[in-house]
Amino acid sequence: MAQDPYQELGVARQASADEIRRAFRKLAKQLHPDKNPGDKASEERFKRISAAFDLLGDEDKRKKFDRGEIDADGEQIGDPGEIAWFPDRTYAGRTYVPAVARTTEGFELFGFVSFSEGGGGPSEFEARADYTAEIAESNPDWKLDLNDEVIGAWRGDQGNTAEMTLVWGVPQIPGGAIVTAELANLAVDQCELVDERFTLVAPDNYRADYLEVKLWDKRGEELAGERVEACGFERL
Repeated sequence: MAQDPYQELGVARQASADEIRRAFRKLAKQLHPDKNPGDKASEERFKRISAAFDLLGDEDKRKKFDRGEIDADGEQIGDPGEIAWFPDRTYAGRTYVPAVARTTEGFELFGFVSFSEGGGGPSEFEARADYTAEIAESNPDWKLDLNDEVIGAWRGDQGNTAEMTLVWGVPQIPGGAIVTAELANLAVDQCELVDERFTLVAPDNYRADYLEVKLWDKRGEELAGERVEACGFERL
């Protein structure tokens, strides 16, 4: 899957067509294979910026990408189906409500809505969404189908920081009752399953320790676990 074309060209999503064109030309001059003979890294980067400009330089393709109708490779993502909402969780004065939805092209959309709650009711609404081709049906070895998103930072002792991470998912095996988030063998969050769904907020990547998400049955026996690392989830 290609990277975000705006990031490839180093421009904002609100960039004008002229700004996109100038950014591409500048990078193309620097990375052109004729100026970098034998440099495989420059050659690969040149291919990526060319693909990014092919998408963003075409007004119709850019509009479809911005609307989420195609991905960075120009492939159709499809129309979203029914949205599955997950239990909400609150952190630092904001409430987060995760969700997932399948598309007609077989992708899974995942993301969340967040808002602040004050005396006047919910306000300052925000939303994030992404998509993946990795779905549970294609991975029968999965015991937990998880999504995660960093939503903030937590500062600990001696200047160490952790990534506050929103994790939501669905068990792929029966018998679960409780889900915990553990860091360095300490439970830092837990919740009961609600309609076979769960949401956690917990620190990750703190002093070289990574978050572990575990599923337990009613008797307190561990059924499944996954470790969150920089590259994604690792089955335990």
